[in-house]
Amino acid sequence: MASATDDFNRANADPISGNWTTANSSSCALTSNQAQGNVAFGRQDEYWNAATFGNDQYSQIRVRTVSSGTLFVYAIVRLSDSIENQGYYLRTDGATLKIFKQIAGVFTELQDCGVTTTNGDIIKLTIQGNTLRAYKNGAQVGTDQASGGELLSGRTGFAIFETGALDDWEGGDLVIAAGTPFFTTIGAKRI
Repeated sequence: MASATDDFNRANADPISGNWTTANSSSCALTSNQAQGNVAFGRQDEYWNAATFGNDQYSQIRVRTVSSGTLFVYAIVRLSDSIENQGYYLRTDGATLKIFKQIAGVFTELQDCGVTTTNGDIIKLTIQGNTLRAYKNGAQVGTDQASGGELLSGRTGFAIFETGALDDWEGGDLVIAAGTPFFTTIGAKRI
């Protein structure tokens, strides 16, 4: 199992320093020991460049500064490092927590998870095969969500819209915990 973390506890940097690569035209900054958006309008996507993870992966962040309708933060899985604006996103603005996909520049909502978030909450997005799952503070919220299967691989990371902020990123290979039931189907019989 491979994973990576960044608590952003280091000197301010613009653009963000460390093992991050900007996946679109605007980059985030490192400000006061957190990642912060750097533009008046637009989303800034960053992916971890120091490791390559498997296709089943996760990304989680600690929510810091969000605002309904204007300041968003995102955990991202299977972010393309070669085509701008392609990936699966878990977005919060405090008022809602939603799963999205962006394919060929088209941003599509897949699920409203039915919960709000506040400063300090940890949100996590996983993808296993073509199944997306959202978590808030360690508990799954919403239901298992089909991804659509357009992206079979990619990078883990985060994004910030406008000047939102996040902290304590973690991402890597998704490993199913010991004791989790695993079923195989042969014909119509589960074994």
